[in-house]
Amino acid sequence: MNPGIPSEVATFVQTSFSSVEELELLMVLHARPDQGWTPEALAKELGSTPGSIIRRASGFAALGIIAPFPGVGSPNIAYAPATTALAEALHAVVLAYRQRRIAMITLIYEKPHDPLRSFSDAFRLRKDEPR
Repeated sequence: MNPGIPSEVATFVQTSFSSVEELELLMVLHARPDQGWTPEALAKELGSTPGSIIRRASGFAALGIIAPFPGVGSPNIAYAPATTALAEALHAVVLAYRQRRIAMITLIYEKPHDPLRSFSDAFRLRKDEPR
């Protein structure tokens, strides 16, 4: 793996994160755990698009990283790890990303590719892409 990154962190990142944008999203959410976010606000914070944030947030929700913000109104994304073990793993990812950013990014790009998924993704239409 990468020197300086604990093997359990590297494995967690390679199995749970598919992009650097997801790592950046985690950093923002982790830094402000009591704040609710809209996809638009997160997109502005990260220099992304709301559509991309919605896709990333959907994946985070499936992993138990976020939950709907517990309030009425438009903020609807909040950092809320489903378990203590997940919270600890995410904290370890955040620390590793702060300390070894390039190595963490390299983990994402060196991630073994799933050829079937890559093939199917090539034909997936997205709402925010022109046709």
